Amino acid sequence: MNGITIHLEVADHATLQRHAEALGVGCEDIAYAALQHFLHELHEHPQQIDQEIIHIRDTRQHHGPIWGASGHTSHPFEEADNDYAVPGL
Repeated sequence: MNGITIHLEVADHATLQRHAEALGVGCEDIAYAALQHFLHELHEHPQQIDQEIIHIRDTRQHHGPIWGASGHTSHPFEEADNDYAVPGL
């Protein structure tokens, strides 16, 4: 089996970890789900996904991860008061 490594900023890893804990899953489960979603979208919309991959690569080279947040802000799905809740659960 092959593997890849993704390097995350501390704030991004913390956000991923909080979401995983709220769902009762691991960070790898979220990464696997994201990969499954990507593969489905690639099958349905290959040209759009190819363009997005190149855009994200270029953005990441100049500005870090596109989903990145500074240590002083929360991600959009997190509540401002830091009482983390997963919508619908």
